[in-house]
Amino acid sequence: MAEDVRFSQAERDPWFDNARIILVSLVVLGHILTVYRFDSDLVFFLNNFLSLVRMPALIFLCGYFAKRWEREGYVLGVFRKLVFPYFFFQVVFHEYYSWLYGHGSDLRFLMPEYTLWFLLSLASWNALFVIFRGSSLLFRSLFS
Repeated sequence: MAEDVRFSQAERDPWFDNARIILVSLVVLGHILTVYRFDSDLVFFLNNFLSLVRMPALIFLCGYFAKRWEREGYVLGVFRKLVFPYFFFQVVFHEYYSWLYGHGSDLRFLMPEYTLWFLLSLASWNALFVIFRGSSLLFRSLFS
């Protein structure tokens, strides 16, 4: 018999899940349109409009979920979910491209391969969030 698993409204909000899937779908659509953007003025406009909206909205949504930074283990969680996969896939992509193109290049961890820029950006934004939020709390406690 399958175990009945239920999520309370406090744990999961379907609006955020739907917003994320819509934004990720717009990212995919934007990448598809990029190939055809110079074929039509309408496609060019649509691609530029999607570029203007989709990534800032997705980044904003990701930042919304970073609000629980004061929990114990937050930094370790960011490392486990973002930094470790970034380094792992950076090495994988580097080796794959070296094999595919037949020439090796230097492995540069600050120059993300392919779409890994988003993982590196999320990790950086989380680190800045913790630093700035922590300094804000320190500033308020010192001067209040």
